[in-house]
Amino acid sequence: LTGRSAPTGLFLTADLLAAPVQAELQRRGLRPGHDVDLICCNNERLLLSALHPRPATIDIHAENIGARAVTQLLWRIANPGEPRQDVLIDPSLV
Repeated sequence: LTGRSAPTGLFLTADLLAAPVQAELQRRGLRPGHDVDLICCNNERLLLSALHPRPATIDIHAENIGARAVTQLLWRIANPGEPRQDVLIDPSLV
């Protein structure tokens, strides 16, 4: 990057991308967690547990979303005339 600072971090849209990106950074002589920080998304522990350093991840609470969706669907079936409801489930940084 001519005349610019190099990025200090990368956001990856899925934990699945962390291993290949870390490998590519290392191939280029960069140290993940030191030269470049990574943050990914989904909190898939099996995919991240073997990585050193383990990157930060955003837990979107997929299990809670699925459970809430089932609850909401059953409620909607029982209450078809009720107004629409917005349900928010906050993500967490891990």
